[in-house]
Amino acid sequence: MKCVRCETDNNLKERTEAGGRCKNCNHPFAFDPKAGSKFTDIFFNNSIQTISSENTLFFTPKQLWYLIEKRLLNKNNINPLGCSVFLIIFFGFFSLGFQLEIRIYLSIVFLVLILLFTWGSQSQDCQPKTRRSFARAMQILGGLTLVTVLVWFFKLSTVTNTAFFLFLLGIGLGIFLIYLGTRQLSIQHKIPQPFQFHQSQIIQWLIRWQEINGKVTNVLRT
Repeated sequence: MKCVRCETDNNLKERTEAGGRCKNCNHPFAFDPKAGSKFTDIFFNNSIQTISSENTLFFTPKQLWYLIEKRLLNKNNINPLGCSVFLIIFFGFFSLGFQLEIRIYLSIVFLVLILLFTWGSQSQDCQPKTRRSFARAMQILGGLTLVTVLVWFFKLSTVTNTAFFLFLLGIGLGIFLIYLGTRQLSIQHKIPQPFQFHQSQIIQWLIRWQEINGKVTNVLRT
């Protein structure tokens, strides 16, 4: 964690040995995630600099509260892009007829990702934009499932009762995922977005910050 004064990087051991201070300049840390804070000094300072446009504008604690809330939410979000890349690889492996053991393993991971996408599309811990991304990822997943099942059944498999059953199962799964993704997109406006911390905490954080780093002169009292 970097010191806000000299920008020296201090690990947990070094901060602890220095009594919560910078090992280089002995400046105290106001916020330490390892001590229960939600962010670092650099994060809080950057938020103040952003909301005040590099100390050229006045701002209220409520405005700072909204900015930090938004940044913390973005920081904790999960991006479904990496999962989507895996799915493309999965469908490639599956349709090419890899060994049964590999396909079973990939199928388990595939089911886990379906659960992840379902959770992400309705979780209050994610921003609306991220929830919509998860819902669209489910639609794409459903489309890929349909294409893969069709290619597998008509090009790579022998027509048997088992193959036909798997074909129907795959088609049903693909249609269900497309439906579920569409439904999740349609209900996004109904999902409440709770705040991660109470507005009164921003006052406490500002007091703590000013005790250590000096007065913030462009904050307006409300």
